[in-house]
Amino acid sequence: MKIKLEEKENLILNMGEIGLDRESIINNYEKEELLKADLEFNKNIEKLNKKYIINEQKLEYTNEEMKLKNKYLEEIQKIKYYSNNPFYNNLIASFGINQYLN
Repeated sequence: MKIKLEEKENLILNMGEIGLDRESIINNYEKEELLKADLEFNKNIEKLNKKYIINEQKLEYTNEEMKLKNKYLEEIQKIKYYSNNPFYNNLIASFGINQYLN
C-alpha cells in the first residue's frame, strides 16, 4: 500500500510537469504553424505578383497636341473677355472646360 501511495504521489508530481510541458508544446506548435502559414501566404503573393505584372504606359503629349491645347486655352480665355455673362464661371464649369484653365 505504501508503494502504491508513493507511485501515486510521483504520478501527481509528474502530471504537473506534463501540464507545463503541454503548454510550451502547444505554444511552440502554434508559432510553427503561424510561420508556415506566413511563408505560404508570401509565396502565394509572389506568384500572383509575377502572374499579374502590369506595365504602366507613360503618356506624353506630342508637340502638335501641345500647340492645339494652348490654342484652345487662348480661345477659352478670349471668351471670358468678350462675355457679358455674369455666370461665366458656371458656364465654363458646366462644359467641363474649367479643368483646362487651371
